[in-house]
Amino acid sequence: MDELGTVLSSASVALIVTALTAHFVGRRGLGLGLTAGSAGLAVLSAVITDGSRIFAALNTAIFIWTVWHWWNGGGGDNTRRRLRRLARRFTGVRRTAPTTT
Repeated sequence: MDELGTVLSSASVALIVTALTAHFVGRRGLGLGLTAGSAGLAVLSAVITDGSRIFAALNTAIFIWTVWHWWNGGGGDNTRRRLRRLARRFTGVRRTAPTTT
């Protein structure tokens, strides 16, 4: 399992470098999404390799914060559209209870 943790940590570092590059180029939404992915991989790495709980908690907080900013900053617009389209298929039908008189 240690090899998987190493691979996840390396992928996390690669994503954070890409996220910083995207942020400096001006693609803030992409940078936030990549940072969220990097933090998520770091959390998985810490959990799999029995890493520090503080490290896992810190990366979980970073993950939640970046996903929230990504979603509310317009990064999740396509995801919202897809979810709304999917929700339209499950619209409820109003049924009234039978009345006996």
